[in-house]
Order: sequence, then C-alpha cells, then structure tokens
Amino acid sequence: MGIRVVWDNSEQTIVRFDFEAKWNFLDFDYVIHECISMMRKVSHRVDVLINIGESGPLAVGAVLETRDLRETLPSNFGVMVFAGNPVYGSAIASVLTRVYPALSDEFVFADDLAQARAAVARAAEGLGAP
Repeated sequence: MGIRVVWDNSEQTIVRFDFEAKWNFLDFDYVIHECISMMRKVSHRVDVLINIGESGPLAVGAVLETRDLRETLPSNFGVMVFAGNPVYGSAIASVLTRVYPALSDEFVFADDLAQARAAVARAAEGLGAP
C-alpha cells in the first residue's frame, strides 16, 4: 500500500498520513477509515498532517477525494496541513483554490514536516491562521 496512517505524537493529537509511493483510491479509502477510527478513540482535538514528501503520482480524482475527507472527519478534527514537496503542494493548493474556494482556507501547505507541525501548534494555540 502506498499510504499509511499513524499517530504523529504520543499525545495522539496529530494523525499523519504518509504517502510513500504510487497509491490508489482503495488505499486512500482504507486509511481514511483508519484515521476516523483513530480520531474517534480520543475526545480531544486531533489535527491531520498529510505528508506528500515521498508521494507517487497524484491519483485521478484526488481533489474530489480531499473534499470528501474533510466532510467525513469527526467533530474533534482541528486543521489539515499538507507537508513536503513544495511544487506538488503548490499544484494541489492551486487546484483546491479554484475548484473549492470555500474549502481552500481550511487547508494549509508547508514545505516539510517541521513547518507543518509548527503550523498545527499555532492553530492549536489559537494564534490565528496556521
């Protein structure tokens, strides 16, 4: 499978998706359900990191699936930050902004995981936009 989902920290406040190779929507669907299950096991806020640094090619329809992901997350969802591969991230941001203008404010893009974690921390502390 080209995607895995794990807790990013021992406090279980961040779920991280690692896109590691070529992936398809069966992979995506499986990890979405796993993420939702993980989030429902805790009562506190959970933020989501989408690590695309090692991702294979973007699967057809990926932008539509991103919208579906946001719509199915539990109420304890915080923010979603895409990390890695700035060129790839910029392309995704550009498409999201055009296709789903209302959703584009809910997604943040960072160059790497360290910047993504800092964005999550700012959002969790209520310091404004991630």
